Amino acid sequence: MDAPTMANAAWRHGLIRAAVAVLAMSAGCAADHESADELTPVVAEIDTFAMDHYNGSELRWTMAGDRAEVQSAGDALFVENPRVLLYDAGAPSLTITGEHGTVDKITHDLTIEGSARAVAPDGVLLTEKLSWDDASGTLSSDTDVELRRRDSAIYGSAMTGRPDLRRVRFVDVTFRLNPEDETIEPYPLDTLDTGALAH
Repeated sequence: MDAPTMANAAWRHGLIRAAVAVLAMSAGCAADHESADELTPVVAEIDTFAMDHYNGSELRWTMAGDRAEVQSAGDALFVENPRVLLYDAGAPSLTITGEHGTVDKITHDLTIEGSARAVAPDGVLLTEKLSWDDASGTLSSDTDVELRRRDSAIYGSAMTGRPDLRRVRFVDVTFRLNPEDETIEPYPLDTLDTGALAH
């Protein structure tokens, strides 16, 4: 091979290497761009967070937390170590604590996750994830739940109920009942078709 042919071949190999490098970089940048789009950036962080929600003049709930984040989409608020107090007709009815919480800023629904604990005068509810539907005024969980009342306990794979924990519907229910703790009243069979109703 003469010198001009070798120089031309070297130039082509260099050009091919450069093209491969550009393709590799653009593929890497595309992957970075996609992962950045999947993670919505945080636009605000708030320490020692507190928030109240009213429906008209009626106080529905209060939430406090160690820290809160607002993401650029702006429709949700993420709270660390949330402490929620639900109200019924202006009076406190239930407290909920957990490791993480989410506030839907449009519907005012709440989700508490990570060792969620709800305490009412009539019992304590334990689960990994507990949701509050503000429009219907109901609690729900699609994870294993335990409802304790003194020495009695009811277990289920999911639940829905009122925040006073007096009427709760369970799925796949089992229980340990202390007769001194509970008054058992028969329910019509049509109320038991999807689970058991604790009273």
